[in-house]
Amino acid sequence: METLKELRRLAGWTQMRTSHKSGVNRAKLSMAECGEISLSIQEETAIRLALLQAIRHRAEQIGRVIAGAQK
Repeated sequence: METLKELRRLAGWTQMRTSHKSGVNRAKLSMAECGEISLSIQEETAIRLALLQAIRHRAEQIGRVIAGAQK
């Protein structure tokens, strides 16, 4: 299973942006990524939803670039 840090990197987001978009404190996110604490189910869900939306958006952008290059 992918970690939050891996998802965040795929999204191209910093911890600050992830914190802002998910509503989870940046320090708490950092500690969770390092395995120092566990997030609540609600916090982890909020982070994952925000990151997955960003990853989908990035994938769509990449798809448009590839489609344009093939023309």
